[in-house]
Amino acid sequence: MPLSDEEYERAVLTGMPQAGLDPAVIYAFKRTGRMVTDRNKHLLSKKDLRQWNGAIDEYHRTVEPRKLG
Repeated sequence: MPLSDEEYERAVLTGMPQAGLDPAVIYAFKRTGRMVTDRNKHLLSKKDLRQWNGAIDEYHRTVEPRKLG
């Protein structure tokens, strides 16, 4: 039986930290619903890439400082 969208996303999010992904990447995935890599970023529109980069920047501005403080 195929996974629902919610089950799939939950499984992916569970596996990301276990695979050693950067927490900023996990955050950006949650915010944008996409996974951007060097191999696929050329396929994104400028808007989608701005959203991804914005989510990474947001993580470093807002989430990471709380983890350090």
